[in-house]
Formats: sequence, structure tokens, C-alpha cells
Amino acid sequence: MAYSVNVIKIKIKIKIQGQGQGRIPMLRSFRLIIILVSILLSSCNDDIEGDLDLVLNNVRLIDVTSGHISEEKSVGIKGNQIVRIHHSSMQGKSTIDGSGLLLSPAFIDTHVHLTFIRNAFEIQSEEDFLAFYQSTLINFNSEIIESGVTSVVDAASFTPFFFEERERLKKSNIVSPKVYTVGKVVVNPQSRFSEIICQGSKWCEDNLLIQLDEQSNVVDELSALVDIGADGIKVIYDSSFNEPVGTYERISENLTARVIQYSQSVGLPIVSHTVANEEFASLSLLNIDAFIHSPFPENNSFDVEGANLSEILVHSKTPVATTAHHFDPQSVDENERDSFISFVENDIRPLMRRHLDLGVMYAFGTDFSDNTQMSYADTFQREVRALELLGFTNLEILQSLTVNAANFPMIKGNYGLVKVGYAADLLLFDKNPLESLIFLNKPKIVIQRGNVVYENSD
Repeated sequence: MAYSVNVIKIKIKIKIQGQGQGRIPMLRSFRLIIILVSILLSSCNDDIEGDLDLVLNNVRLIDVTSGHISEEKSVGIKGNQIVRIHHSSMQGKSTIDGSGLLLSPAFIDTHVHLTFIRNAFEIQSEEDFLAFYQSTLINFNSEIIESGVTSVVDAASFTPFFFEERERLKKSNIVSPKVYTVGKVVVNPQSRFSEIICQGSKWCEDNLLIQLDEQSNVVDELSALVDIGADGIKVIYDSSFNEPVGTYERISENLTARVIQYSQSVGLPIVSHTVANEEFASLSLLNIDAFIHSPFPENNSFDVEGANLSEILVHSKTPVATTAHHFDPQSVDENERDSFISFVENDIRPLMRRHLDLGVMYAFGTDFSDNTQMSYADTFQREVRALELLGFTNLEILQSLTVNAANFPMIKGNYGLVKVGYAADLLLFDKNPLESLIFLNKPKIVIQRGNVVYENSD
């Protein structure tokens, strides 16, 4: 938000009558100028402050790039944007005294499935989808917001119905995260994806999948996603699905390259579902925009056919959604937990540490869905525990939720920092999440688009 200020030009004529006589008038003139400038600046500040919608006074800012916590400052918000950060208190239409509170950018989850349910194949019609939406999805919205997440990337959805509900959601009074979604996902007709997800349901296949083979007209098949307002395109470039890699036919590299070329021509980012490191490498070289799953060491390394995947990802600057929940120690049988933790700490963590130190960009992604049979808060902490075990520092986890996630290609706008010109999606904490990750998804206040949307009364 830019403010125009009328600059008052003051012209003062000083008549110097000799070297000794001009000093006192000159000093008085300087003092007058200083007083007038102070009055002018004060007036300008009053004009700005009087126009602020929300002010957060006496808050300490968490710099997510360094982990530094500032002295008390005040943050002024106009509309959905931060317009002023100052050392002194300010006035606005609404004011929050943040004494004792820490201010952080709100969180972004780059990998959720808002309409992926335990029995997706049972959705046989629009009516079935809407019934699911009303009974389940609205509850998801409040759970997500209460965890401090104000934006999510939905990695697959029933189209066009999810888009219609998303538009209704924007116009309603229901508090919900901002949802970026790919809609239908691109798969190989010969893959097991349809078999696993839709289990023979023609309605599910028609509204969830775009099935492409080498003879398909990519432009005709994908143009509907552009028309309906998709935020990206997702391709399933994965040949495993709970089986050893290579057990079914994935989309070919040639066809994937055609899909990527189309996505670039229409300005839609393209993301991929994959799990094998050689698939990560080949897609990075094809200029995929992001991954919604993360690579992990295979055969005690990140090497792929003589190249190093870590270096490939750094060179290509491809963001990666963390999605590491299978490393959550609490998900392992209690009798095997100690040996599992020991294995990860000794064999996986050192490799991940080198991977991170090279500069691979990780964005937080829970893979949350109704299929997890867990609350969003529990799913969030499951991912945090996994990342902690893998060796991510507290600051790196916070960065994955904020400044790194804001670089995910489907996120539009300035997010991820507490900075003038950035979105007023903010969190106020009464306990420092950098000191203990248990506080990370327990904000005191959640602000979205400049409005307080949640207050924790505990």
C-alpha cells in the first residue's frame, strides 16, 4: 500500500549581516526547520496510523531467515498487507497489545489432500461429493487454521466440484485456509493409480484423473484445467505405489516433457508425485517446478547414475515438499521404536544433514487427508517429529513452513516474512516455537488477510 504525502516546501531567507552576526539567526532558522519538519512528519504519521485497520503493538518479531528475535516493535496493517513496522506504538481501527508475544509469518502447508478420503471410490456423484464436503471438509478448515496454517496446496481434487466449493467458501463467513489446487491429476492409463484410488468408479476417474498416453493431445486434455482456474498441474511420475519401483508403467519421460512444455506455455506451474531418486533426478533435469514428495537416501547415498541428486536439486532450484511422515518415530511399533530411531540417527540423518547443508529447499508438507484418520494438528506434529528425527533444526522446520513454503510455485503473492509489503498472514505466540517444537502449531492468535480469525483462550 503506497501513501502519498504532500510535501511542504519551506523557503527561508536568511540575511547574514557579517560573519559574527549571522550565526544566531542561522541557528534559530535551523531550529525552526527542525520543528517544522518534525510537525510535518508527525502529521504524516498520524495520517498513516489513522488509516491503519489493525495494529500489533509491543510484539517481538521472529526473523525466520536467521532465528533472531527483535526488541518490541509495532506492526501496522492496512487491508491484507503489512504497511508499517516501527519501534513506537501506533493507533489503528483495531489494536492488539502484544506485550510478551512473539510474531511470526503464518504457515503454509504445501501438500494436503482435502478431498482424498478413505473410500474415494464411494463418491459416485456430485451429491456424494457435496455430502462429504459438508460433513468433513468444513471441519478440516477450522483445524488447519487453528494450527496456524493460512494457506495450503491441495494436491488433487474432484473437478469441477471442488473449484465451485472453493469459490463459495471465499464468499462465505466460514474461516478457512487459502486453497491453491491442481484439480485433476495427470496419470498413465496403464498405471495402478486409478485402480488404487478409484477402484473401478467411473465417476471418480472422470472427475479426478486426466489419463494421458503417447497419442493424447496434451493441449486438448489439459486446457480445461486452465479454463477452470487451476493453480497448477500435477503429474504422477511414480512407478511404485506401495510396491517396488518399476512394478507398473508410469508416464514416460517424453510425455512428461510435453506436459511440462504445455504448462510453461500457459503459465501454470507443474508439480510431481514421485518417490524414487532417479525419478527426482530426471524430472529436475526436465525443469519440473516442484515436488510434493521428498527424496531420501537410497543405498546409503543420494547418488543417481554417477550424479548427486542433492546437487541436481540445488542447481535446478526445485522446491521439495517435506512429506517425511513415515519417519515419525511414534508411527513405529513400540517394540521396534528404539532400533528405528538408532537406524535413522546413524544411517539417514548424516546424509540428510549434508543434503540440507548443500541448500536443497524444503517446504513443509503434511500429506494430510481424511485417509490419515488423524486430526490436522496431530498430522502436523507427526511431520514435525519426523523432520526433527531426520536432523532438521527448529529454525529449518520454521523456515520450511514460512519463507521456503512461500517459494513453492503455486503460492501467489508475498508470503513467509514479517516485512512491509508482505501479506498480513501472521501468528502471535506466547511461547517461543524455536525453543520447543511442541509450541509450533499452537499459536495464541492467527491473523489471516489482516483479520483475526482465531484466538486460543487457553
